[in-house]
Amino acid sequence: MSSKTVTIKRLHKEMKDIKNEPLVGISLSPVNPDFPFEWKAIIDGPEGSPYDAGRFEISITIPPDYPFSPPQVKFLTKIYHCNINRLGNICLDILKSKWSPALSLQKVVLSISSLLTDCNTDDPLDSQIAKHYKQDKNDHDQVARKMTSENALPKVTPKSSNTISLDSDEDQDTQNHANKRQKVTDKTPIEID
Repeated sequence: MSSKTVTIKRLHKEMKDIKNEPLVGISLSPVNPDFPFEWKAIIDGPEGSPYDAGRFEISITIPPDYPFSPPQVKFLTKIYHCNINRLGNICLDILKSKWSPALSLQKVVLSISSLLTDCNTDDPLDSQIAKHYKQDKNDHDQVARKMTSENALPKVTPKSSNTISLDSDEDQDTQNHANKRQKVTDKTPIEID
């Protein structure tokens, strides 16, 4: 069996696993399921982190010998983080020396989400941001929040169970009544002097 066949079988298994066990706050899928070597992930900024108001887009390129080699992962959304440089490259050990075929794309994306909560200032990709974090965490977090609001997709907040849906019968009746009233108003002749 060729390495490409092994890779495709593995990716189809991962697609099935993702469908059966989706991750909260993370969307992960191939750009084209028929050619599953390019993936896209959207990660919600973790609660309590300076990134919590945003959603971050990530590209994942699968090498031909996956899972024996790690995927190439890159942030497409600009982010202020010491382990992610301005080109979107990520400093994460499981994407390099600690990679194992036992890891999956879901585990990679979960690890990246964890990195947003707990940066590794001892092994930074951007030493200036790491220095900023160590010297003045509050100011660092303020800059990270500002960049998140300027660059990240806004986080979608789920409707609470106390929220009335516009599709409820009562709301639909109210909307229908308003539409009928508008139609009647629209039929009123206009007098021209």
